[in-house]
This record gives sequence, C-alpha cells and structure tokens, in this order.
Amino acid sequence: MIRFIIGVIGMFELCYPHRAISIWTKLAYTNADDAEPREWFLNVAKFEGLLLILTAVAWPLFQSGTDDEGEALDAEDSVPDDDADAEGDDNIPISID
Repeated sequence: MIRFIIGVIGMFELCYPHRAISIWTKLAYTNADDAEPREWFLNVAKFEGLLLILTAVAWPLFQSGTDDEGEALDAEDSVPDDDADAEGDDNIPISID
C-alpha cells in the first residue's frame, strides 16, 4: 500500500510540479501566498517525483528477509541448516585398500 502511495505522489509531482509545490508550500508555511519558488525548483520537483516513482517500482529489490509474498521469514527459513549435512557425513563408511 505504501508503494502505491509513494508512486501516486511521485507521478503527481512529475506531471504537475507547479501544483505539487503549491500544495507542499501551503502545508509547510503559515503565509504560503507570499512564497515564490525559484525557476530551478520546478526541475527539482520533477526530479523528486521521478525518484519517488523509481523507489515505488524498485522497492521489492531492496527488501531483505521477506519471501515472494512480502511475508517475513522465520529464523529457521532464513538460516541454512549446516548440521543436517554434517550428520550425514559421519555415517559414511571409509574403506582403506
């Protein structure tokens, strides 16, 4: 769900940077009507939107400790059991010719 929200915000910022800056400015400042963004700030807002979209898309690549459905793995699932291999090695008969 959070990936979807991040993606929507990113798409909004990328497509409508003037409106996004206006909304964020009204949320951040008490007197937002006097605030004027610099010309380069529109490009920064577009870049931020692109980064948010890429984050939403690439999110699963950076998650560790989860399976394919996003469920957290148990400690038994994430750590290989080395003892199982060692037990089988002790029972191998060794013949010396």
